[in-house]
Amino acid sequence: MTKLNQIPPKRFFLFDFIGACIAALILGLVVPALNEYIQMPLNTLYLLAVFAGFFALYSLVCYLKKVRDVALFLNLIGTLNLSYCGAIAILTYMHFEKLTTLGIIYFCADIALVSTLAIFEFKAAKRAV
Repeated sequence: MTKLNQIPPKRFFLFDFIGACIAALILGLVVPALNEYIQMPLNTLYLLAVFAGFFALYSLVCYLKKVRDVALFLNLIGTLNLSYCGAIAILTYMHFEKLTTLGIIYFCADIALVSTLAIFEFKAAKRAV
């Protein structure tokens, strides 16, 4: 098994791209179709899906292009990911009374996953300098 500190820092853009694509599809298609089990307002789900799509595009461009300052761009996507987690936490709090247990579990798991990725992105950015 490869240790995380052996993964080239730029590859974290690829990980972020894949994760953001999955999140955009889940938030934009899957969760709305199953929203009776989640109960987050549809416009909120679609807004989160748009942000995930934007992050996917950003990460793909950073991965495919020759980025001069990988650390700067990794720190930016890490910060955006943490902001996304904050937004999810606020939205979960705002709609807590409406959300089902499954909805709360889903959004908490999303926060855990994305914030973990952000931490690894920050660590990779330190190695990229």
